[in-house]
Amino acid sequence: MRKQEKFPMKLNHWMRQPFVITARELSFEFYQRTQTTVSWHELDPLSGKNIDRSYKILNVLEFNSSRKRLSVIVQTERGKLLLPSKGADSVMFARLFKDGTDFEKQTREHVNDYANAVLRTLILAYRELKEEEYIGFNQNFSKARNSLSVDCETSID
Repeated sequence: MRKQEKFPMKLNHWMRQPFVITARELSFEFYQRTQTTVSWHELDPLSGKNIDRSYKILNVLEFNSSRKRLSVIVQTERGKLLLPSKGADSVMFARLFKDGTDFEKQTREHVNDYANAVLRTLILAYRELKEEEYIGFNQNFSKARNSLSVDCETSID
């Protein structure tokens, strides 16, 4: 029997373990999560040294059946705004930048191979946000989140 992996942070759901393990294999090791930050050790490809990175968590857009993805808006230590997302291939492929999909065909083939082997697949992607774009989004997001309307989830999407 294989020895259980030890994780430096509490995982709220058993499905997150594969992401943590894969991230570690790709030289990203999570070591701290608070209500407002996430931190990890990252291998700098230029120097070959591990460096610590912390990201301020600005918004979390939880997974739901209509969005079919989980997204987080974070701010880097240098102020850059990033939107990493993970979700169903049908939803994520539809949101890819159309001119930047050099690997889309090959990735779709891999996803189909995994699905044919009855393995669950998720797509990970991110994009950088402009500050004005984030400000507008955040105003709408806050308004929708504070709404008591039945359409709150639709507004957030």
